[in-house]
Amino acid sequence: MTRKTKCLTAAVGAVFLIGFAAVFAFGDEITDLSNSQRGEEMKRRKEEHETKMQALDRAREKTQSFRRALVPPPPAETPQATWDLGIFTDAEAPLPSSEYRFTSRWVGVIGDEYVVVHAGALSSNIRQGILAIFTYSRRDTSAPSSFDVYPSPSPMGAVSIISAKGTHLELQSESGDPLSFDVLSRLFSETRDH
Repeated sequence: MTRKTKCLTAAVGAVFLIGFAAVFAFGDEITDLSNSQRGEEMKRRKEEHETKMQALDRAREKTQSFRRALVPPPPAETPQATWDLGIFTDAEAPLPSSEYRFTSRWVGVIGDEYVVVHAGALSSNIRQGILAIFTYSRRDTSAPSSFDVYPSPSPMGAVSIISAKGTHLELQSESGDPLSFDVLSRLFSETRDH
């Protein structure tokens, strides 16, 4: 027999015993009354019992309402921001133009993060190409969780993102040199036509 069944059996038995005891306790009082008095007494006790049960139901409802008020609702899931993904040919970046000059950007998703790669050059040395990489949690895009700058392997002018295959970016420098960058490993590699 399971624990639940044992508890249920015990509860039913207790209710039966209480009812049986009530019959014996009230039975003696009622048998001393005449038939008409007995009927009235049974009716009075029934109404009294119903009144007590209604009061008990109201108390139970108030208790449940109070419990509901005390227990906070489960937190609503924070909706994840959705960004446009792909390559964009704008100079928009959250960095000062006095330090950086951007030509394009790539936005992608890696795991639970948005990754934004801004391509361009240093304003103080336009021969030095750079990639500025920001990562943002998809749950909170209000501020970047990381920021890094990667200079091109050699001075070749500003770089632009021309295509992307997954997290592999194909770049083109102002001097016309092709270059690639792997966003996962954060490494440049020169691509040459053979």
